[in-house]
Amino acid sequence: MSLSIGVDVGETNTTAVILKEKEVLCSSEVPTRQDVTSGVIEAIELVLRQLPEEHAHNRGENFEKVSIGATLFENAVKQGKNLSKVALFRLCYPATVAIPPPCVPALHKFFYLNGGCETDGTTITHVDEDQLTQKTKEVYIEGITHIAIVGVYSPKYTDQEDRANRVISSTSPEMKITLSHKVCDEEDFLKREHLSIMNESLRPLCEHTVETLSTALMELGLKCPFYFTRGDGKLISFEDTRRFPVLTLTSGLTNSMRGAAFLTGVQNGIVIVIDIGGTNMHVGSIKDGFPKHLSGKTVKLGGGSIVQESKEGKTVSQTLTTKALVFGGKATTATDIAVASGFSDIGDKEKMKHLSQKFQEGELEDVKKKIQAAIDQAKPSDEAQPVIVVGGGANLLNPDNPIQFKGASKVIIPRHFQVANAVGAAVAVLEQYTREPSPLQKASILLQLAKSDVEETILQTEPFIDPVTGDWILKKYDIECITLGAGIMACGGGGNTNIGKLRAMASLERNGEIRVVHPGKLGTEPELTGPVAVVALMGNPMMVCERLISGLESASALKKMEEGHCPEDEPSSRTEPVALLCIEMGGISTTEPLAVAGDKKIRIVDADGMGRANPVLEMFLPYVYGSPTSFSAIGDEKGNTQSFCANCPKEMEEHYRKAIGEMGEMAGIAFTINWTFVSEATCPLYSLSRLRKLGNTVLEARKKKQDPVESIIEHENGKIIFQGEIVEVTNGGGGGFCEGTIIIEGSRPEADLNEKLYIAVKNENYLAYVCDVKGDKTYLAAVPDLISLVKEDGSAITTEMVQKDLHVSVIAMPCNPLWKTKKGKKAGGPAAFGCHDDVKPDKPLGKYKWYPPIPQIKTDH
Repeated sequence: MSLSIGVDVGETNTTAVILKEKEVLCSSEVPTRQDVTSGVIEAIELVLRQLPEEHAHNRGENFEKVSIGATLFENAVKQGKNLSKVALFRLCYPATVAIPPPCVPALHKFFYLNGGCETDGTTITHVDEDQLTQKTKEVYIEGITHIAIVGVYSPKYTDQEDRANRVISSTSPEMKITLSHKVCDEEDFLKREHLSIMNESLRPLCEHTVETLSTALMELGLKCPFYFTRGDGKLISFEDTRRFPVLTLTSGLTNSMRGAAFLTGVQNGIVIVIDIGGTNMHVGSIKDGFPKHLSGKTVKLGGGSIVQESKEGKTVSQTLTTKALVFGGKATTATDIAVASGFSDIGDKEKMKHLSQKFQEGELEDVKKKIQAAIDQAKPSDEAQPVIVVGGGANLLNPDNPIQFKGASKVIIPRHFQVANAVGAAVAVLEQYTREPSPLQKASILLQLAKSDVEETILQTEPFIDPVTGDWILKKYDIECITLGAGIMACGGGGNTNIGKLRAMASLERNGEIRVVHPGKLGTEPELTGPVAVVALMGNPMMVCERLISGLESASALKKMEEGHCPEDEPSSRTEPVALLCIEMGGISTTEPLAVAGDKKIRIVDADGMGRANPVLEMFLPYVYGSPTSFSAIGDEKGNTQSFCANCPKEMEEHYRKAIGEMGEMAGIAFTINWTFVSEATCPLYSLSRLRKLGNTVLEARKKKQDPVESIIEHENGKIIFQGEIVEVTNGGGGGFCEGTIIIEGSRPEADLNEKLYIAVKNENYLAYVCDVKGDKTYLAAVPDLISLVKEDGSAITTEMVQKDLHVSVIAMPCNPLWKTKKGKKAGGPAAFGCHDDVKPDKPLGKYKWYPPIPQIKTDH
């Protein structure tokens, strides 16, 4: 007879269950202990005592497994406690060196070492064995015995990481090593690096925990295999957990969803799952019985929540049984409201007599609002779907007759809802460890990486204006806002905004300041009269996620451009620029010039060349409105350069796209325009100011717990054209482009029916439409207007981030009026992307909103 024990360690309580096939035989609940292990053993001991007599004998033979979902390793990462010191060896040089590694407590030393590959497998540089040995000795002297090795494109080409491992292990066998390709197979360098550092830092704690639990479980007479649950709802053996503890992160959320599916018997279709614990509420969904989606949002609502308005967000947590009114304490908690309302019969109801009916109803209404908001955000479409509520806090919704919600076809609170997480652990299935985590595993780990918000890490500041020059001197918060805004305005393109932010932040840290000048100052004084340089990264935006920026791409291109000129140019004419200009308002193409401006100590103009992101140089608006091309240059991550004199933008585009193919699909370019073309008639002005205000608007909405997506709509006078879940992504490309189609299943805000939205992509999103049963298209948005995908927190989903199962809002925003002229439409309208001229959205957008500049014009200095 096979029985299973499932255990879940929550923030407030530790629960355990014993399952016999589809039956919950018994369960237990104890407060979560600080050392975790003792609470796990106590919960298992309690549940074993309840085991019916016919199953209690011969304990060692009756159980087939013990599976544990624990927050121990997750909490260690969050709190920065009990982590080992880790040294990071990046196999990358000279690529990626402009982007620093993640700032995490466990990382004590890092090196940029020779190694790494291009996307086609060619070597950036060869691994240097002497260098590896020297750096290993160096970190060992400093007391570091844990190393994370991360190589560029190591998921595709594992040889260099494997070789580095052999070299270090042969000369320093005492070293413990994590290889990034063993932890994650995604071509996302920073994510893989972060996971590798976390994994290695957790290994000593994990080994101690495994040893302690193994001994204690065997002392209980259990001879079956022991497992932890992974973040995808599957099991990982104690032995494999020693090597890969990072795979257990966020397993509690997936356990609750698996448990909900098991307890309700729901195995078909999509179902929303809400887990209300003692401290927090989490929301997700299951499809055909398995976890499908996890929301990154944690709602401060649980059985231990203190309900008074002045105490919002506070909880009694593990002290519920001593501090809540119902147990003789003084704190009025959500559990007290549930008992007073007759939804639960724990404790002494007489102690809540003083709570008025009006007060109870008001607090329940607040609970309902929070849950309704969670349901609305979790649903992929307007179609009504079942909602399962589990966790100890589910008694807030009256388990005997569950409160119903809008958009829920029915609300189910199953029997044993309090221990659903432990049930989910018990029913988790065994899968041999592979280096390829499932899509949900990737998403769940990302949630762990995204715990810190800018409001908590970067001090909010007002823009600082130099009182003498009127220049806007950027601070960290400005860059955070600009980056967030640039992602939204990028229409999916422009490159990874997080990488761009890190690059700009590093430049600011290194150089002390980045100055933004008002475009109206150009030509008003000798030092601002002359060529304005455009620097940008050009190529396939997918590439920069793995082969990070070295800093030489744009810098070497700019230097090459400054040193030469076209044959017809005057040799004595000025080639050194008076200022820099962003080529477009989107993604890394906005932040790269900021970094170069800081490094070169040159001002950057509060303007850009497109007012959005676009895929080709012919769409650079100064070119559209008459600026001639100039001497230009391109540079790669090693500093190799080429120069070119083009007769027209198209010739320049074609030449550099070919060169990019020889430079690993991503390179830096530099060219100049005359300062006179940075004007209202030829160029979008005040772009950095606009992005700063947009980003700040989103961050303010988050801070005030308002809807960030609506804040974007209001700021840009746009509209939500579709909401749903990405169900299919087709990618293609070559020649420095990423092309394909994104298919989203959901609904339009004004429509009741469920349908599919198709978004055509060429680096940027350029067309959005739905089809009827006959295949006829209804266009919802088209270039030159902006089409962007955003998450519920208002952050953009750029082309390289798009993947199945993401919940998104698709927003359309009116473009700069320069795109609405005959010249503008020809250069950047549907026909420029290969569509018919008659492509036209069914409903027009509102008017473009103008915003004033942040930098000022000072004429008296």
